[in-house]
Amino acid sequence: MIPRIPTKGHKQASTSQGEPNASNEESSFKFFSDSDIRNATNDLSEKSMIGKGGFGNVYKGTIVNAEVAIKILDTKGTQGANEFIQEMAVLKNLKHENLVKLMGACLEIRALVYEYLPRGSLEDCLNNSPRLLTWQIRIRIVYEICSVLMFLHSVKPKPLVHGDLKPQNILLDADLHCRLSDFGLCRFLPEFSENTGAYLQTKSINGTDCYIDPDYIEFGKLTPGCDVYSFGVTILRILTGRPPFRICKKVRKASRSNSLMTIVDSTAGDWPVEVAEYLAKSGVDCCKDNRNKELLTELSTFLNNLAEKGCCEMSRKSQPDIVGKVSRVLEPMMKANSSSVSTVSSGSVNENNSPIPSDFVSQILQGNQEILIRCISQDLGFSNGRPIAACVIYKCLLHWRSFEVERTSVFDRIIQVIGSSLETQDENDVLSYWLSNSSTLSLLLQQTLKASGAAGLTPQLRASPRSAGLNDFRQTEAKHPALLFKQQLIAFLEKIYGMIRDNLKKEINPLLALCIQAPRTSRVSLVEGSRSHVNAMAQQALIAHWQRIVKSLSNYLETLRANFVPPFLVRMVFTQIFSFINVRLFNSLLLRRECCSFSNGEYIKAGLAELELWCFDATEEYSGSSWDELKHIQQAVGFLVIHQKPKKTLQEITNDLCPVLSVQQLYRVSTMYWDDKYGTITVSSDVISGMRVLMTEDSNNAVSSSFLLDDDSSIPFSVEDIHKSMAQIDVSDVDPPGFSFMPQPAD
Repeated sequence: MIPRIPTKGHKQASTSQGEPNASNEESSFKFFSDSDIRNATNDLSEKSMIGKGGFGNVYKGTIVNAEVAIKILDTKGTQGANEFIQEMAVLKNLKHENLVKLMGACLEIRALVYEYLPRGSLEDCLNNSPRLLTWQIRIRIVYEICSVLMFLHSVKPKPLVHGDLKPQNILLDADLHCRLSDFGLCRFLPEFSENTGAYLQTKSINGTDCYIDPDYIEFGKLTPGCDVYSFGVTILRILTGRPPFRICKKVRKASRSNSLMTIVDSTAGDWPVEVAEYLAKSGVDCCKDNRNKELLTELSTFLNNLAEKGCCEMSRKSQPDIVGKVSRVLEPMMKANSSSVSTVSSGSVNENNSPIPSDFVSQILQGNQEILIRCISQDLGFSNGRPIAACVIYKCLLHWRSFEVERTSVFDRIIQVIGSSLETQDENDVLSYWLSNSSTLSLLLQQTLKASGAAGLTPQLRASPRSAGLNDFRQTEAKHPALLFKQQLIAFLEKIYGMIRDNLKKEINPLLALCIQAPRTSRVSLVEGSRSHVNAMAQQALIAHWQRIVKSLSNYLETLRANFVPPFLVRMVFTQIFSFINVRLFNSLLLRRECCSFSNGEYIKAGLAELELWCFDATEEYSGSSWDELKHIQQAVGFLVIHQKPKKTLQEITNDLCPVLSVQQLYRVSTMYWDDKYGTITVSSDVISGMRVLMTEDSNNAVSSSFLLDDDSSIPFSVEDIHKSMAQIDVSDVDPPGFSFMPQPAD
């Protein structure tokens, strides 16, 4: 039987310290009908589905004009009726700012309706967008998890154990504040006793591998310490960004060898050593057999001390009292708004010499921000090769002094515009437009922003006085929202780049399969100068697949150039694409004997000539070293079409003909070679024997015996590389499109 939460006519609420507190406020929880749920999710359409698991499916929907996440439990899934009722009962009655908000439920189809959290889970963010999670934000997340666990474990009269704490069950809102979710496995413990403590003896052990307490598995005793153990693994996961398997052992070993900083997640920025060491120690201590029940309190105190020193912000500040301040400041600020908004900052005064509250500035600017958001939601195009949207965003933020404020929503709204534009992933023109804008805006921010105490920034984010840009603009000491915005922008830049590259890979991949082997029915000579009209027609048919690849390359180049994407990024795209072509063709050649023939070598050689011509036409500015990326397939084809192979020595082959190919790759090509055209034979038996000897030596020296190439889909550049490659940018003559609040350039 599931224990009921002892509400006694009121709900459990939390104080700012996270302690349970009685409240007479009525819950906003509602029961919904089956039709309500279906209307909210377009009849549970696949398009509305945002998650799937053993418990069932999660859908995004809209109920009463609010975005919600609806979890519908599968009747055959891992969570049954008891878990459904239990999760509903717990979240309906317990309130804490770091607990996910349960808005309602539908009993007919076992649906739970939660607030929608746009960032997804902490696990998703660690895996896919780690740059968003700066070390300051990660500390705050640890603090918030600690706070909500202390809250759950102090529920009266019976403590509550979550039972499945892990990054997948920690959701993030738009500001990267966390919400603990998924209470299907939670349990209320018997009332606390000084003699026995608080524990629940269970026969059914539930949890997640690597996060579940080993003592719980062995003895079946569910205690608050089980959550503490899971919390410890989660801390180390947040600190290092590494998978949870044996993570405690790895961190302990690194700490003992004074090499901890080599395994912390560098994408979070430059961790202060003492902070990283304390988090590592706390995570390891939480995983010890004799873990102290006061660990959570000690960790919470330490993190609060960090906040007091200004290292990070732990709790949400209350919103300013707008009503009480309007009459005093609204009129003078409205007068100042049209011409001198930039003078309204902390410490400014109105015409009556009354200080203007800094926490009210963003409220007054909200109307102008709305204009900016509507403006950049359109395609603004380019001015003299510069993306107008990036320049306008930069000028507005600089004019409003948004970089210098502690709290503003304008950065999140700009990021949302960019994110929504990328939902259609195959629109390369849109992707190229935002790649151009994000790279330009990133450079402008690099020139302007400097961190207050740069310890919290990644090396890429530190301003470099030597990099190109606005030499006349002073550097601004940026606050946390601006620095987070810069990191989010870099993350989007990398994401867009990867989407464009992968779209081109998907487009040419089916064609590459047709380019590796000449059709058997059309095997004709590709020797230049053939006089046969039939052979000429056949040659044109054979080369058609290669020409389609060339056409795809040209279309992408045209799109990137039309959107003024920096040439450096264009070169990177095509360099990786040609590397992909090299890997696909070369691996196919080594895996299929029918491809290792003389005539097939001629076919591929003719196709490679088409790619070489494309690189020449594209110019080195845009093709870069793309042609050099084909060296493996070039040399393999050169071997196939060379005459008198038996006369070649091993040294000539390895040093002159195929210096890039490994001995394993050479052996593979040599032994699979056949000539369907002239009947020639492969290299001599002495050369083959020599290759075998070299391969044996390699195996003894632990050299990899694999002959296949790997495709590298990583991001091949840093943001500093982009900035150094870009020319100076002058935004002074880029006029905002119809913005009355922006200063116009002097005549």
